Amino acid sequence: MKFERNVESIAFAYETDAIDTLVHLKDIIKAYGRVTVKDLMDLVGVAPNPDDDRLGWLNVDDATINLIEQDKEHPYCLMLPHPVSFND
Repeated sequence: MKFERNVESIAFAYETDAIDTLVHLKDIIKAYGRVTVKDLMDLVGVAPNPDDDRLGWLNVDDATINLIEQDKEHPYCLMLPHPVSFND
């Protein structure tokens, strides 16, 4: 997994890892009604920022997994919608 602090685009070496991450995000939304950027960071093994629990998604149905052929080490990119702010 390659991550450059762009929560809308996360690159993976394997398509199955990208799919599993997306499935977990959807499961969290199903259970709690939303998923936070902190949840995403935990799933991909990246230390979250202090405010990451204030941003996230209510729905990731528009997320896609794209093949980025230029990146031979991390060719699968999980593309998420822009996160929204949770003010609670």
